[in-house]
Amino acid sequence: MGRPFAAIIKLSEIPEDDADYPNAGFKLEFDFGNTQEDETEAVDFTGRLALGVCPKCSGAVYEDGMRYVCENNTGPNKTCDFKTGKVVLQQEISAEQVQKLLKEGKTDLLANFKSNRTGRGFKAYLALGPDGKIGFEFEAKAPKAEGAAKVPAKKRAGASAATKSAAKPKRASKAKSSSST
Repeated sequence: MGRPFAAIIKLSEIPEDDADYPNAGFKLEFDFGNTQEDETEAVDFTGRLALGVCPKCSGAVYEDGMRYVCENNTGPNKTCDFKTGKVVLQQEISAEQVQKLLKEGKTDLLANFKSNRTGRGFKAYLALGPDGKIGFEFEAKAPKAEGAAKVPAKKRAGASAATKSAAKPKRASKAKSSSST
C-alpha cells in the first residue's frame, strides 16, 4: 500500500496523431496543483471570490486547484510567496477555515492532522505567524485539579529488586552434620 496523496483528477484530450495512444480521445491525469504553468502565465482570478487579504502583501487570496494562493504569487513576475495547500498532513483545509485564518489569524481546532514521522493523528490550530507564515498552534492542556492525587510513576525492575532483597532476612543455610555412631 502506498502513501496517501491529494490531487484532482483531470480529463485531458489526446491528439489523434499521438502514437502512444492508438485509441485517441481522452485520458485521466492527476493534477497536484504544482505545475510549471504557474511559472510562465499568471492565473486569471476574474469572477472568483477572494477568501481574504494576504498577510504578506495585502493582495487577495484565492482558491486555485489544490491550493490557496495570493494573487501576486502567480506568473513570471511574482512579488509574494504566500500559498498553502488544501490538504495539510492529510487534513483537508476548507475555504471557510482559510477565511477565518486570514481574518482572525487562527483557524478552529482541526482534529485530523496525521504526523509524517509517527503516523499518529493530532489536533491543532493553523495560525499565522508575525512573518505571515502558517504554522501549528496546539491546544493548551488543562491544568490538573488541586485535589487530584498524583499517580506514582512505575518502579523500575532493577530498583525494586534491590529494595526487596535488602528487606528480606537471609535464609540460613543448612549445615551438613555427620553423625558418628
